[in-house]
Amino acid sequence: MKHTNIFVFLLFSLSTTKAYSVRRQDPGTPHGGVQCPHLFYRGQNTCYRVVRIQATWPEALAYCEAYRAELAIIQSAEEQKFLENYIKTEAASLSSHTFWLGASDVMTEGDWRWAVTLDQVTYQNWAQGAPNNGHNLAHCLHISGGSGFLWKDGNCENKHYFVCETLL
Repeated sequence: MKHTNIFVFLLFSLSTTKAYSVRRQDPGTPHGGVQCPHLFYRGQNTCYRVVRIQATWPEALAYCEAYRAELAIIQSAEEQKFLENYIKTEAASLSSHTFWLGASDVMTEGDWRWAVTLDQVTYQNWAQGAPNNGHNLAHCLHISGGSGFLWKDGNCENKHYFVCETLL
């Protein structure tokens, strides 16, 4: 219970802090030649970084925020495919191919929201039977190359690699 209270506080604090309030742009918005930050890889309107550190979901969220980014948000099948290919390229040598993304249902079971924006998850790519809230502990979104990059809910205290994203 102690970890859950800290986690909810962290999630609430980050989502209400104006400096970290990141709003996604329309996919057609031009980016005017702006380059990605160091170690980030350019997508269409965003930059991604596979972080080669295993962390809990709250730790991953805080890590991305420290770099003025967020845990990755996927809003379309096109973005999903781009991220899959990027992860395959960047993470080929990693021992695990499971990565945290930026959604959670920790506030209300079954109500999946992107952590930083608090927008409801609209595009979904769940594995069969997921989300399943395993043992009433699975509240954070992860993807895994071992399951075809389909989405699963996992225990937020498990340690996985993660993907940060920042807007151009």
